[in-house]
Amino acid sequence: MKFNYLLYYILYLVREGHKWQYKDLNDHGNKPKLWFSTLQIIALFTSGIFLFKKTDGFSNDTIEYIVSALSILIGLYLSLVIFINDKYKNVNWNILNDTEKIHTWSFYSQFNALTSYSILIAVFVICVLFSSLLFGVKVDLADYYWAKTYNWSSIALFIKLCLVCVSRFIVVYFLMDFFIICIYAVISLFHFTNRDMLDKKSDKQITQSKDIDKELKEFGVWPIIIKTGLILVICIVIALLIK
Repeated sequence: MKFNYLLYYILYLVREGHKWQYKDLNDHGNKPKLWFSTLQIIALFTSGIFLFKKTDGFSNDTIEYIVSALSILIGLYLSLVIFINDKYKNVNWNILNDTEKIHTWSFYSQFNALTSYSILIAVFVICVLFSSLLFGVKVDLADYYWAKTYNWSSIALFIKLCLVCVSRFIVVYFLMDFFIICIYAVISLFHFTNRDMLDKKSDKQITQSKDIDKELKEFGVWPIIIKTGLILVICIVIALLIK
């Protein structure tokens, strides 16, 4: 494959992966104003804390565990993509009404985009981690300090440390983003199957878009408990990293 084709499809997959994180089965939804969702902002914040508090980075054993786990998940997700593609080809569009066609197309598009995008993220993280194992260089940022005088050697060292910081930051962020997108994909699958079952049970189509804030009220205090628990977990993680 030509490099331009490869670059085009990678960028196209990234764009579709970002787009379908914020859309529902009615093809409604917009990107957040800050570009990142709330969970992704938390991932960015956590990555920054990890970078400054865990100055020696990941150990070799941790890197091997992460690479092994991601490799297994990549194989699983590739199987899912192939399976979804086969299911999509077997859809009988003639028996579906317009609303069902929109829901079905949106689900397959969303699930395919999110799953494929998560595979791309996992491959990227593996490549970054594998490069650190390949070169076998262990860098502890705490061992370095700002030089009083500058020369080519100090400039080269500064560039090297910047690359180390960037690589560690993006590894932690994309690892968290990988699991966030996996959650999106699972929710998309549940939303589609649950809507289909409700349609068949009620013998009428559910076409309206739900007001999530109103729908959450039917769960009572649980949304508040979950949000509070999430905040507490984040605070505990930050406290452990700062300690």
